[in-house]
Amino acid sequence: MNTVRVWGGGQFEHPAFYDLCDELGILIWHDFMFSCATYPGTKEFLANVGEEVRHQVKNLRDHASIALWCGDNECIGAAGWFGDRQKPEIYKENIRLCAERAKFLDAICRECDPTRTFWPSSPSLGPGNFGDGWKDDSSGDMHFWGVWFGGALFTRYHEIRPRFCSEFGFQSYPS
Repeated sequence: MNTVRVWGGGQFEHPAFYDLCDELGILIWHDFMFSCATYPGTKEFLANVGEEVRHQVKNLRDHASIALWCGDNECIGAAGWFGDRQKPEIYKENIRLCAERAKFLDAICRECDPTRTFWPSSPSLGPGNFGDGWKDDSSGDMHFWGVWFGGALFTRYHEIRPRFCSEFGFQSYPS
């Protein structure tokens, strides 16, 4: 493995983590701290988010290990969770908010670290595409939890060919 992902539902890591990744040549796919939910799009909220993202990007941009900045984890998917797909007006608004936040974060990344790619969400079909491509292994990145969450056999891992699998897994045994 030569790439790790700092997950949007986690935290910004201790400085030693970034130093060690630099030293070992491990690339970091770095999510901003949004995960599995819909978020407001008010000016006040975005101003607060902008301060945090601007601070973090400036703080981390000198690390050679940072490969890309990613807007969030599974927020495009969350736009349709909790029955919102059955309410088209709510679903469309949630997608619009995801897209607007991604454009906002992209602009900050371009301003503070123009040498790196900004990826709108994980998973996503790619910059500018806010379609729900969770299972599409031909475009963008994907998450694959079919073995654990979906109950598929381990052989299913041999059947998918994602361009980049940014999240996958199966339940481990307890310690």
